[in-house]
Amino acid sequence: MEELFLEAKTLADSIKKSEAYNKYMEAKDTIEKKAELMAQYDEFRKKCFEIQVDHNYGYYNCYEQLVNLKNLNDELLSNPIVKEFMENEYKMTNMLWKIFTLLIEEVDFNIDFLE
Repeated sequence: MEELFLEAKTLADSIKKSEAYNKYMEAKDTIEKKAELMAQYDEFRKKCFEIQVDHNYGYYNCYEQLVNLKNLNDELLSNPIVKEFMENEYKMTNMLWKIFTLLIEEVDFNIDFLE
């Protein structure tokens, strides 16, 4: 089992060498230097997450709530630093999701119940 963890560490090291990771880290460093901006964005992300979780538990006005949240945060979301971070965070998340999906498929792990 230890060998698997060593290989996972090697994968993590490879990810850290990727363009997506480096751009994400640059954008993260930039937004974190603006503590108030980072706090506002974290609050926005927290509310988005809560709306999406509520939707999974049967609350069906998710779309309307997300639109309202976006409208309330237009100024924040139009900030170039936030936009840059969001774009790179999305690319990083997408890359990690593809890796996760590949691993799940390769080991034939059944997650069909999530669909």
